[in-house]
Amino acid sequence: MFKLFLQGCLAQTDFPSPYRYDGFDNLRVIAHPVTFAGLTDVAFNQIRQNCSSDAAVTVRLLESIAVIAEYTENSPDKKALRRHADLILKGSRQGLSFEEDKQDVERRYAQVLKSC
Repeated sequence: MFKLFLQGCLAQTDFPSPYRYDGFDNLRVIAHPVTFAGLTDVAFNQIRQNCSSDAAVTVRLLESIAVIAEYTENSPDKKALRRHADLILKGSRQGLSFEEDKQDVERRYAQVLKSC
């Protein structure tokens, strides 16, 4: 569900400025900004950190990143997705036992690179 939200809405959203002004243009609040990179961290960090030895989950994460990247237009957002793909690849190289699984992950990673 979150993946669909990311790809359908957030990947194409301009996030608001953290600065809030009153009717007289006086700065009143500096909010903690919501960023695409922050949301990708929330979406992927915990799963990535716990799936490095699970080929199926690793592959699905990379597929999700590739799909989201297709909807992502600006460079910093693509960089955030690429960062997660790089970390997923690195973890899988350490966590997966079978060469066939590692090759499958490498193929999915290559798809991400085409989108990022």
